[in-house]
Amino acid sequence: MRSTSALKHKRLKIDDRERRVRLLAILPTILKPPPEHLEDIKELITCITAVLLKPPSPDTEIRFRLFSSDVNSYAVRDVFVDISCNRYQFYQITGETPETLINPQHNVNLEGLRPHKLSMRNRVLLCVMWLRSYPTYNLLAVMFGVAVATIENEIKTLIPIFHEKLHSFIK
Repeated sequence: MRSTSALKHKRLKIDDRERRVRLLAILPTILKPPPEHLEDIKELITCITAVLLKPPSPDTEIRFRLFSSDVNSYAVRDVFVDISCNRYQFYQITGETPETLINPQHNVNLEGLRPHKLSMRNRVLLCVMWLRSYPTYNLLAVMFGVAVATIENEIKTLIPIFHEKLHSFIK
């Protein structure tokens, strides 16, 4: 019973919010103000928005307060294929060619670990890119289409493995 009423309450909140958003979207088209009053109308819309939309709970994390409509879904990209099409760009980013980057992949056994969202060659590419230029985890997450936590876990997992298996290649 409790979960059913909570679901109805949530549905009512969503419907109420949708009505408010629609009203705010329609309001400027109904009024069609003269150009000299446009700034006043924008200020009025801001005031109406502030009155109609309830403030978020202060207990809610900032990302949910600011970006409540965003869905945390990720589309994993095959960055290796995207970048390897342009060999010079690939070389600039990694310091390797696509063929020479695949060789360390065979020397390092990354199988047998937990399941991963990224393919083995994208995991190697991720670490090489990070070692070469130290981009932020956020940038890498956007580039590879995964969460920041995934990037952090991959780097923390793979760097010790690379060191153990490939230390003889380091000068």
